[in-house]
Amino acid sequence: MRRPTLNPENLPSHTSLKSLEDAVAKHASGRFHLDLGFIPSAGRPDVLKAIAASPALANVAALAITHSKIDVKELKVVFASRHLTAVRALDLQGSYFHDPGTKLISRWEPLTQVTHLSLHGVAVGPLGVKELAASTLTERLVHLDLGSNNIKGAGIAALAESPLAERLTYWDASYNPFGNIGVKAIAASPLMRSSKRIGFFYVGMTAPGLKALLASPDIKHIEDLDLSGNHDLGDAGLGLLASAKQLAGLRRLDIRGTGMTDAGARTLAGAASLAGLEELRFANTLLTTAGIDAFRTSPIVGAAARAGLEADARDEAERKKG
Repeated sequence: MRRPTLNPENLPSHTSLKSLEDAVAKHASGRFHLDLGFIPSAGRPDVLKAIAASPALANVAALAITHSKIDVKELKVVFASRHLTAVRALDLQGSYFHDPGTKLISRWEPLTQVTHLSLHGVAVGPLGVKELAASTLTERLVHLDLGSNNIKGAGIAALAESPLAERLTYWDASYNPFGNIGVKAIAASPLMRSSKRIGFFYVGMTAPGLKALLASPDIKHIEDLDLSGNHDLGDAGLGLLASAKQLAGLRRLDIRGTGMTDAGARTLAGAASLAGLEELRFANTLLTTAGIDAFRTSPIVGAAARAGLEADARDEAERKKG
């Protein structure tokens, strides 16, 4: 399922340059969302040149060019536009321009106005995220999506230790192989205070990483914790949740695909630390009927487990429809 493009102000949206230019002709002072989505490779250079040359671009406060696999050369064409000065939300997810493109963005002067940035699935690596973390142009950035890239421990550590970490109110670095090194860096950083929701799905976390995360004094503020896809956590790692007294504020917990067995389910089903849960998702683990029943019938997490099963059923229905 494709992620929705960034439009935090819910601005009127246009999906073509012609539609945007018509809107600007009617409302010269209007602010708009230009969602170009996928631009086929055939003829793309000419399309991007036409966009960059259009004065209507000055009215674009939210720009999305996504899933087009544009390269750095093409990105430069857009960023060289003298009209692209009002952008507050920039969404380039799925464009796949690697670290050189991220370096270009990090040094792009209008970035000083951008508050929301998505680089989800653009193949950012350690060098790219370090460039972004060191940029002096991110002074207004509060929302950063770096999910589904190739960022390893050193890259996440650079972000966690940068001034940018102090300013972010939302961040996503899921589906990056930063492992326990990255988890520990985040656990000790201001990123733990950025949001009440933290996603660590598919990051290569094991028990030592989770232990460091639970030791953070800021974990008590977290209401939604996603640990899914960390296959090597297993019963030993997840057992740490059962004794983590600082999780009283936790409302949603996702432990799908974490290698949990029936033994782990029985431990968590009786964990007083999880008494505040409203939703517990645990599909794609190693549970048998006995483990599932341990959750469903638990007086502590039973209602949350049933809510999680219902959510899984809805997701599966959506997946089949889409």
